[in-house]
Amino acid sequence: MITTTNTILLEGLCDSANDSIWREFDGRYRPVIEAFARRLGLGAEDAVDAANHDYQQSGDQEL
Repeated sequence: MITTTNTILLEGLCDSANDSIWREFDGRYRPVIEAFARRLGLGAEDAVDAANHDYQQSGDQEL
């Protein structure tokens, strides 16, 4: 699973109220974060929780 990003997306993440950018980020990277958590041994529900925690730490987003 390879994904790329661009500076527009990264700059948009600085604005926690920019829902469209955060949804784009979520669509691209949630599967990556969850897959990584699963590879570390977390179950499916715990991997989802880990991804949600990551978003909350990154920008107070819960998608």
